[in-house]
Amino acid sequence: MTSKEMEARSGMTRANIRFYESEGLLSPARSANGYREYTEEDLLVLQRIHLLRMLRLPLEDIKAMHRGERSLHDTMAQHMEWLQQEQQELSRSRTVCGEIRESHSGYRSLDAERYLEDLKRQPEQSEAAIYEDVLPPLVAPWRRYFARGFDYTLYVLFWDLFLIAVCNVRISAGTGGFFGALIPMALMLFLEPLWLRLFSTTPGKWILGLSVTADDGRRLRYAEGFSRTLSALWWGEGAGIPIFQIVRLWKSYTAHSDGETLPWEYDSTLTLRDSRRWRAWALVVGYVLVGVLLGAAMVRAELPRHRGEITAEEFAQNFNKLAAYHDYDFGAVLTGDGTWERVLTPHMMVSIADGPQDFVFAEKDGVLTAVGFSYHAVNEENWMPNFRTQMYLAALSFAGAQEDFRIMAGDQERLAETIRRHPYESFTLDLAGVRIVCDVEYEGYLDEMVYNGYLIPIEGADCAYHFAFSMEKIA
Repeated sequence: MTSKEMEARSGMTRANIRFYESEGLLSPARSANGYREYTEEDLLVLQRIHLLRMLRLPLEDIKAMHRGERSLHDTMAQHMEWLQQEQQELSRSRTVCGEIRESHSGYRSLDAERYLEDLKRQPEQSEAAIYEDVLPPLVAPWRRYFARGFDYTLYVLFWDLFLIAVCNVRISAGTGGFFGALIPMALMLFLEPLWLRLFSTTPGKWILGLSVTADDGRRLRYAEGFSRTLSALWWGEGAGIPIFQIVRLWKSYTAHSDGETLPWEYDSTLTLRDSRRWRAWALVVGYVLVGVLLGAAMVRAELPRHRGEITAEEFAQNFNKLAAYHDYDFGAVLTGDGTWERVLTPHMMVSIADGPQDFVFAEKDGVLTAVGFSYHAVNEENWMPNFRTQMYLAALSFAGAQEDFRIMAGDQERLAETIRRHPYESFTLDLAGVRIVCDVEYEGYLDEMVYNGYLIPIEGADCAYHFAFSMEKIA
């Protein structure tokens, strides 16, 4: 029988059953994965305990009989004497209550000394003792909620760092959508059992003073922790499914607040080491550190892969990495000689002009010192591009590679704003020891007709468009 089946058949709660196990009255077998397996004999033991406790037999007497130190006959005889004495004392108490009632005394005029002599001791509680035989459950719904929330935040961090560092994906609000939110849950499913196996806690639980063990005090096996986490994610978190998640969170909150056993805790025990105030502040610090780490990773991802004195090949690698990170698809990748190598792309490419232009490099002793590209068109009917994307990525790949380039100081924003504010206009910008120059000249185009980043020619007019972009180290 499972724990749930034993509860149903014995009429006892999980807390009762665990209490009697802790008292040595019950020793269920364990399955290969660590779960309790109760037998019919275990059920008979619980039924005996239930009966005897309902008869108000002391637990120590039951334990003595269980160990074979006392006989049932002698124990019952002694207990009958105690019940007789108890009955007499209760009768005496009833008599005294009647006398007090008949005296018509008020609370402040009651002569207590007169009646105390008739009462040698107070009677025991009349409730069945079976309801007192429980291990006190920990009720801390909000502490548990914030502990699991911090753990989930950590797994989100792990996933985001993987996307940034390995997949070169730019993190933004809602990255991955619903299925992206499931990945951290999957990480929790496989990593939380490891935390519990090694430390009997998780980072969030550790900060807030919580620990999880098996009912016998040992650390959970990985399989036990896996089953516990899987059940918690479904019955507690609703697997992140919209609406269902809110329903499960609310039901779990109310059940836990009422002292009920949650579905994932039939074979484990949650304990609280302490509830010191500094733990709440530690949680806040933990969230701040997570934010700082993710922010630092995102800032680093905005920078080119190679920095310092780079080669033309490294510039090309920087450009391709940043293009992929910012999700710019040129339909080609830049090579180390400045030309473009066409690649198959899942995106549809509609060519209005000639696409990305080849770069020209200048090197000294193998170190890249200048980069540029240009585009010239005369009497062509094509719409003319402003090459804003190619300029931005090139500047990030070269100027951004310099040691003096600082994103936190606003260098990247300054670069992007300068390029954005000068479509089809010349400009010069000195940034991180690099002079960036853009020269633009054109005639025969409609100045007021700039469509989606393209300059539209005047029908029947002579057109000329000259564009040159260059970057050179000046320090």
